[in-house]
Amino acid sequence: MDGSIPQLILKKNNIIFDSSNGQYFFTKYPKFKTIQADWKSFYTNRSYSYAWIDSAGISTAGENLHNRINNLSSEELVDSLAYVTEFNTLFVKANTLSGKDFKDSVLIETEMMFTAQYLSYAKQLYSSLSTDELKKLGWNIKKQSISYNDFLNKALDKNELFENEPVYYQYNLLKKHLQHYKEIETNGGFAKIDSSLKKLIPGESHPKLINLKKYLFQVKDLAKIDSSLIYDDNTAKAIQQFRKRHGLKDTTLINEDVLKQMRIPVSERIKQILVNMERSKWMPVNPENDYISVNIPDYTLNVYEKSKLQFSMNVVVGALATKTVIFSDTMKVIAFSPYWYVPYSIYKKELAGRSAASLRRKNMEYVGANSVRQLPGPDNALGKVKFLFPNQYNIYFHDTNAKEKFAFSQRAFSHGCIRLSDPKKLVNYLLRNEPKYSAKVIDSLMNMRKETQVKMAKPMPVIIGYFTSFVNINSNLLQFRKDIYNYDEKMLKEILN
Repeated sequence: MDGSIPQLILKKNNIIFDSSNGQYFFTKYPKFKTIQADWKSFYTNRSYSYAWIDSAGISTAGENLHNRINNLSSEELVDSLAYVTEFNTLFVKANTLSGKDFKDSVLIETEMMFTAQYLSYAKQLYSSLSTDELKKLGWNIKKQSISYNDFLNKALDKNELFENEPVYYQYNLLKKHLQHYKEIETNGGFAKIDSSLKKLIPGESHPKLINLKKYLFQVKDLAKIDSSLIYDDNTAKAIQQFRKRHGLKDTTLINEDVLKQMRIPVSERIKQILVNMERSKWMPVNPENDYISVNIPDYTLNVYEKSKLQFSMNVVVGALATKTVIFSDTMKVIAFSPYWYVPYSIYKKELAGRSAASLRRKNMEYVGANSVRQLPGPDNALGKVKFLFPNQYNIYFHDTNAKEKFAFSQRAFSHGCIRLSDPKKLVNYLLRNEPKYSAKVIDSLMNMRKETQVKMAKPMPVIIGYFTSFVNINSNLLQFRKDIYNYDEKMLKEILN
């Protein structure tokens, strides 16, 4: 977004207008009632001094805002803003006034309209569905409230409004790629890919290869197109990048998985980007400096320190029938050599009626009527460690004795909890500043016959999110993932409604 707007909004000054004009303005433009309180607070704080117009006329900030309001498609607002025609009329009138009489009703109305349009624009761009609406969509991540009046005041005081927007960083990263995909749509869409290209291997030739190269060039996986019909190294590297961007295995193989992704129309990709831009509005604007995030469709856990990515690891998430919940909480405890308390649904299906002796053969024991736990050991379903962030969904991170599941690119296999591919790495990181937990001590704790819980000296925020399109912050490459829980269409309908 244009960073010049906050830098050029006028500071509080002696050029003022009468506050009684506000009542007239909101009577004339009732659709602005939703931002009236912020509007009034903004002008009260600056003693009703002009913010957008000075002795030279409409400021550069005003010019830029006017241009932006008239090009809303680039911001992808779902609804158009109110009174744009009236805004344009006032803008022209204010620009054609021969003198700058700040008592002039046109100038006053134009000034008031600028702030109303700005606040209305910000509210539409950055606001999200209500907490209740989000919960209906299965989204339970805690939101941060935004004061648009405070945000506008930052533009005056710190010049950082568009440098530090009140939206999760993925929003603007996705928006840049959205513009490119809209250009592809305007130019006729993706190149058509022939299914006979399937199983083509590097070094072979194919008469339909040109369209494949065109497609890869369109989506920026191939730097340039040539007329060769040979599946050469550059094209193979482009296919490899394409596969990685879509969560497929890291190979140069052109198979049905690749062709299936390439058959998705650009219009559907645009919707996918838009849904995830909207999800960005549902995230905390500024997550804690140190936090852990999991993106369910990406099957990946990311660890951030001072907002910088430290490392990532593969995870297994809940299957379609036992979805991992989207929510946020705080990790407080690491449980070494954990007991596994078998969920009642699993007990009822697989263990009900078993004798104590039968359970002992599985390293299990009764701990009450219809309640069973598995003891620590090599066969324990939770492996050697679990990470607790107590929550109503009974979701946690844990090790696993089913390591073979990590060989799959699609890893929705669990009953809802999240299995980690390298739990020891996370343990070492979380306890790195606690000298008493040396590597030797940690190894011992992970191989005991009873559970030991360690309270973390510094609790760690955890965000479990759901993004089927996002931008890799290291490579700046646009990513797409399978909508494993079929949430995108439901969310798109809610957004449009």
